[in-house]
Amino acid sequence: MSGNEGSISSDIRLATAAANGDQDALRALLTRLAGRLRTVAWSITRDHHEAEDLCQEALLKICQPAVLRGYRGDGPLDAYLRRVAVREMISSRRTRAVQSWNRIVLAEELPEPGDMGAVPGAPQLAPELRTAMDALPERAREVVVLIVLGELSYEETSQATGLKLGTVRSTYFRARAQLADALGASRS
Repeated sequence: MSGNEGSISSDIRLATAAANGDQDALRALLTRLAGRLRTVAWSITRDHHEAEDLCQEALLKICQPAVLRGYRGDGPLDAYLRRVAVREMISSRRTRAVQSWNRIVLAEELPEPGDMGAVPGAPQLAPELRTAMDALPERAREVVVLIVLGELSYEETSQATGLKLGTVRSTYFRARAQLADALGASRS
Protein backbone atom coordinates (compact mmCIF):
# COMPACT_ATOMS: atom_id res chain seq x y z
CA MET A 1 0.00 0.00 0.00
CA SER A 2 1.46 3.38 -0.98
CA GLY A 3 1.69 6.29 1.47
CA ASN A 4 -1.25 8.05 -0.18
CA GLU A 5 -3.44 4.93 -0.04
CA GLY A 6 -2.54 4.47 3.64
CA SER A 7 -3.43 8.07 4.35
CA ILE A 8 -6.76 7.74 2.53
CA SER A 9 -7.68 4.52 4.36
CA SER A 10 -6.70 6.18 7.65
CA ASP A 11 -8.92 9.16 6.72
CA ILE A 12 -11.81 6.81 5.91
CA ARG A 13 -11.43 5.10 9.30
CA LEU A 14 -11.29 8.47 11.07
CA ALA A 15 -14.40 9.79 9.26
CA THR A 16 -16.29 6.56 9.95
CA ALA A 17 -15.34 6.60 13.63
CA ALA A 18 -16.41 10.25 13.96
CA ALA A 19 -19.69 9.52 12.13
CA ASN A 20 -20.34 6.67 14.55
CA GLY A 21 -19.98 8.96 17.56
CA ASP A 22 -16.31 8.49 18.51
CA GLN A 23 -15.67 11.76 20.34
CA ASP A 24 -11.87 11.46 20.11
CA ALA A 25 -12.05 11.04 16.34
CA LEU A 26 -14.42 13.99 16.03
CA ARG A 27 -12.21 16.14 18.28
CA ALA A 28 -9.16 15.23 16.15
CA LEU A 29 -10.96 16.32 12.98
CA LEU A 30 -12.19 19.58 14.47
CA THR A 31 -8.72 20.37 15.82
CA ARG A 32 -7.21 19.81 12.36
CA LEU A 33 -9.74 22.08 10.63
CA ALA A 34 -10.80 24.83 13.04
CA GLY A 35 -7.86 27.20 12.55
CA ARG A 36 -8.03 27.21 8.76
CA LEU A 37 -11.82 27.62 8.82
CA ARG A 38 -11.57 30.60 11.18
CA THR A 39 -9.09 32.25 8.81
CA VAL A 40 -11.40 31.65 5.84
CA ALA A 41 -14.45 32.97 7.73
CA TRP A 42 -12.59 36.08 8.88
CA SER A 43 -11.21 36.72 5.40
CA ILE A 44 -14.71 36.51 3.94
CA THR A 45 -16.54 38.63 6.53
CA ARG A 46 -13.96 40.98 8.08
CA ASP A 47 -16.13 40.90 11.21
CA HIS A 48 -15.11 38.96 14.32
CA HIS A 49 -18.61 38.01 15.45
CA GLU A 50 -19.90 37.04 12.01
CA ALA A 51 -16.72 35.05 11.34
CA GLU A 52 -17.10 33.12 14.59
CA ASP A 53 -20.77 32.43 13.81
CA LEU A 54 -19.95 31.21 10.30
CA CYS A 55 -17.13 29.05 11.60
CA GLN A 56 -19.37 27.49 14.24
CA GLU A 57 -22.08 26.75 11.66
CA ALA A 58 -19.48 25.20 9.35
CA LEU A 59 -18.04 23.06 12.15
CA LEU A 60 -21.54 21.88 13.10
CA LYS A 61 -22.16 20.98 9.46
CA ILE A 62 -19.02 18.87 9.10
CA CYS A 63 -19.81 17.06 12.38
CA GLN A 64 -23.01 15.65 10.95
CA PRO A 65 -22.81 11.88 10.50
CA ALA A 66 -24.26 12.14 6.97
CA VAL A 67 -21.45 14.53 5.94
CA LEU A 68 -18.76 12.36 7.51
CA ARG A 69 -20.20 9.23 5.88
CA GLY A 70 -20.23 11.10 2.56
CA TYR A 71 -16.43 10.98 2.43
CA ARG A 72 -15.46 8.34 -0.12
CA GLY A 73 -11.67 8.61 -0.09
CA ASP A 74 -11.41 10.47 -3.40
CA GLY A 75 -8.81 12.75 -1.84
CA PRO A 76 -7.69 13.97 1.58
CA LEU A 77 -10.41 14.09 4.25
CA ASP A 78 -9.38 17.60 5.32
CA ALA A 79 -9.91 18.93 1.78
CA TYR A 80 -13.34 17.27 1.55
CA LEU A 81 -14.44 18.70 4.91
CA ARG A 82 -13.03 22.17 4.09
CA ARG A 83 -15.07 22.24 0.88
CA VAL A 84 -18.23 21.27 2.79
CA ALA A 85 -17.46 23.87 5.47
CA VAL A 86 -16.73 26.71 3.02
CA ARG A 87 -19.93 25.96 1.10
CA GLU A 88 -21.83 26.10 4.39
CA MET A 89 -20.23 29.47 5.21
CA ILE A 90 -21.20 30.90 1.82
CA SER A 91 -24.73 29.53 2.13
CA SER A 92 -25.14 30.87 5.67
CA ARG A 93 -23.80 34.25 4.65
CA ARG A 94 -26.22 34.45 1.71
CA THR A 95 -29.13 33.50 3.98
CA ARG A 96 -28.15 36.24 6.43
CA ALA A 97 -27.86 38.78 3.63
CA VAL A 98 -31.36 37.95 2.40
CA GLN A 99 -32.73 38.16 5.94
CA SER A 100 -31.09 41.52 6.53
CA TRP A 101 -32.58 42.89 3.29
CA ASN A 102 -35.99 41.83 4.55
CA ARG A 103 -35.64 43.92 7.72
CA ILE A 104 -36.23 47.65 7.79
CA VAL A 105 -33.13 49.45 8.94
CA LEU A 106 -34.03 52.49 11.02
CA ALA A 107 -30.55 53.68 11.85
CA GLU A 108 -27.18 53.17 10.27
CA GLU A 109 -25.02 50.86 12.36
CA LEU A 110 -21.40 51.72 12.88
CA PRO A 111 -18.88 48.95 12.37
CA GLU A 112 -17.14 47.60 15.45
CA PRO A 113 -13.60 48.88 15.86
CA GLY A 114 -10.68 46.49 15.61
CA ASP A 115 -10.41 43.14 13.97
CA MET A 116 -10.20 39.55 14.97
CA GLY A 117 -6.42 39.71 15.31
CA ALA A 118 -4.49 36.50 15.76
CA VAL A 119 -6.58 33.35 15.76
CA PRO A 120 -4.94 30.52 17.71
CA GLY A 121 -3.95 27.68 15.38
CA ALA A 122 -4.84 29.59 12.23
CA PRO A 123 -2.42 30.62 9.50
CA GLN A 124 -1.79 34.35 9.70
CA LEU A 125 -1.44 36.77 6.82
CA ALA A 126 1.53 39.09 6.73
CA PRO A 127 0.48 42.69 7.53
CA GLU A 128 1.29 43.85 3.98
CA LEU A 129 -0.80 41.07 2.48
CA ARG A 130 -3.69 41.74 4.89
CA THR A 131 -3.65 45.42 3.88
CA ALA A 132 -3.56 44.48 0.18
CA MET A 133 -6.42 41.99 0.68
CA ASP A 134 -8.48 44.65 2.50
CA ALA A 135 -8.06 46.94 -0.52
CA LEU A 136 -9.62 44.39 -2.89
CA PRO A 137 -13.29 44.72 -3.80
CA GLU A 138 -15.43 42.33 -1.73
CA ARG A 139 -16.13 39.91 -4.60
CA ALA A 140 -12.44 39.72 -5.54
CA ARG A 141 -11.42 39.18 -1.91
CA GLU A 142 -14.00 36.42 -1.55
CA VAL A 143 -12.77 34.65 -4.71
CA VAL A 144 -9.12 34.85 -3.59
CA VAL A 145 -9.99 33.59 -0.10
CA LEU A 146 -11.98 30.64 -1.42
CA ILE A 147 -9.30 29.61 -3.91
CA VAL A 148 -6.21 30.23 -1.77
CA LEU A 149 -7.29 29.75 1.85
CA GLY A 150 -10.34 27.59 1.22
CA GLU A 151 -8.42 25.55 -1.35
CA LEU A 152 -11.43 25.35 -3.66
CA SER A 153 -11.04 24.87 -7.39
CA TYR A 154 -12.32 27.47 -9.85
CA GLU A 155 -15.37 25.27 -10.43
CA GLU A 156 -16.06 24.87 -6.71
CA THR A 157 -15.62 28.61 -6.17
CA SER A 158 -18.07 29.23 -9.00
CA GLN A 159 -20.62 26.94 -7.35
CA ALA A 160 -20.06 28.41 -3.89
CA THR A 161 -20.40 32.03 -4.99
CA GLY A 162 -22.93 31.64 -7.78
CA LEU A 163 -20.56 33.38 -10.20
CA LYS A 164 -19.93 32.08 -13.69
CA LEU A 165 -16.71 30.10 -14.10
CA GLY A 166 -15.22 32.72 -16.46
CA THR A 167 -16.04 35.46 -13.95
CA VAL A 168 -14.27 33.54 -11.19
CA ARG A 169 -11.19 33.05 -13.37
CA SER A 170 -11.02 36.69 -14.49
CA THR A 171 -11.74 38.02 -11.01
CA TYR A 172 -8.99 35.84 -9.54
CA PHE A 173 -6.53 36.88 -12.28
CA ARG A 174 -7.23 40.60 -11.74
CA ALA A 175 -7.12 40.24 -7.95
CA ARG A 176 -3.75 38.48 -8.10
CA ALA A 177 -2.38 41.27 -10.31
CA GLN A 178 -3.73 43.91 -7.91
CA LEU A 179 -2.19 42.07 -4.95
CA ALA A 180 1.16 41.75 -6.73
CA ASP A 181 1.13 45.49 -7.53
CA ALA A 182 0.22 46.41 -3.96
CA LEU A 183 2.87 44.11 -2.47
CA GLY A 184 5.49 45.35 -4.95
CA ALA A 185 4.70 48.95 -4.03
CA SER A 186 4.91 48.21 -0.30
CA ARG A 187 8.40 46.71 -0.73
CA SER A 188 9.70 49.67 -2.75
